[in-house]
Amino acid sequence: MYRRKTVKKYKGETVKKYSWKTVKMYRRKRSTSTEGRRSRCAGGNCVEGDIDAMLEYNLTPTVATLHFIEKWTDRLTRSCKAKSANVIYFVKHSSHNNLFLYLQPQITIEVDTGMSRNGCQSHELPHLMKVGYISSYGISVHSIMTHFSQPWDDPTFTQQQLDRFLEATKLYRSQGIKVHVASSSAIIRGYGTDLDFVRPGSLIYGLLPDYKPQVLSIVQALGTTPALSWLARPCLVKTLEAGRKVGYNQKFKLKKREIIATFSFGYGDGYSTQLSGHGVLTDVN
Repeated sequence: MYRRKTVKKYKGETVKKYSWKTVKMYRRKRSTSTEGRRSRCAGGNCVEGDIDAMLEYNLTPTVATLHFIEKWTDRLTRSCKAKSANVIYFVKHSSHNNLFLYLQPQITIEVDTGMSRNGCQSHELPHLMKVGYISSYGISVHSIMTHFSQPWDDPTFTQQQLDRFLEATKLYRSQGIKVHVASSSAIIRGYGTDLDFVRPGSLIYGLLPDYKPQVLSIVQALGTTPALSWLARPCLVKTLEAGRKVGYNQKFKLKKREIIATFSFGYGDGYSTQLSGHGVLTDVN
């Protein structure tokens, strides 16, 4: 959903600036530009080859290097329609109903606090923040983030990561820059949930970091419910004797004579292989 904020003329062209307003979801964070593009059309660190798609669909890249910021802003300078006093204000974005929105391009900077996968080092953050705010680039920093390595089963290291992040971003938080750290496991454990955003991913779909009874009770206490349900009818029902093995990698072995039902969907349809062995068949009538 969006709400019109201002309408003004720029070089004979009407420029509409909108502030976005969503219900229970402020922004969608996606792992890749392809996933983000599909999300935008339907309602990890960005790489140089993704820049055109990111700009076309008004996606916010997660960046960690000066090199990418320079490439991003160079491409932005050549593609933007509105420019004044060396400041680029808007990127043209077309929605489903062909309404053209002009939105200020933004970036998210990721800080590596210990996972050693994506993100800049803490001592590099001040320089990236400075470059990100150079007016001639015409971009703004939407937020700063980090990602936890073991939020589910290593509270000591997770707290160390959180402390490093809060120390590295102290100055910018005081300036109003948004920060976020909490993925699904961190949300359940309560790490960084008091910051500006949380990033539920697998939790939205009812996928948990662990399927032990105590984990289920924690999730139920949070009041979360899955946003994805699978409804299907069996395409084959048969009876197999004890000792037979079923499924990929022969993971399930029958301890007694049982009735086995086969359903016509699988991982090719988006059903995660991580759910193997955790079925919840409730009605076979």
